[in-house]
Amino acid sequence: MSASVMRFVEQPCTLRYRLHGELRIARPDAFVVELGLPEFREVKLEKDAVRPENEARWPAIAATLNGMGFGYRVVTELDLQAGGRSDTIYTVYEHRHSPLPSASDIASLRQILEPGPVNLACIRDQIPAIRREQIFAMVRAGLFAMDFNAAPGPETLVMLPDHARHPQYYGAC
Repeated sequence: MSASVMRFVEQPCTLRYRLHGELRIARPDAFVVELGLPEFREVKLEKDAVRPENEARWPAIAATLNGMGFGYRVVTELDLQAGGRSDTIYTVYEHRHSPLPSASDIASLRQILEPGPVNLACIRDQIPAIRREQIFAMVRAGLFAMDFNAAPGPETLVMLPDHARHPQYYGAC
């Protein structure tokens, strides 16, 4: 997820739309507010996105959502592989079920991140009880945000979700 994303909701709704006069149902994968613009997104593998039956339905879904004032976009792995994105996204996904740290450790991390983003190495130095996998799980749970444009490593920036909209603030280690 980009630092410009202000809100994100997985599978937010069921949508009824018409395709060739027939009533159909779609469940967009995500509702995203990025830079203040609300948009529904469908995430597909490129090979599935270009299948004729899917290519036929994307414009019908988009027209329905556009009529309600929302954007619609189909995103594939080709869109997500710029820079370190694919590795970082996969790492967050891979550790999504890691147990979260204690409430006191989460509160300590929030306090460390209050001034602005801090890299993973600094977080581990300041709160050794929090494991790297737990940080990725907390990002996946929406408790914290992360710079997805960099490969996952000690220099990867972690921030409060509200700070993701203000990348000019950087915390010190």
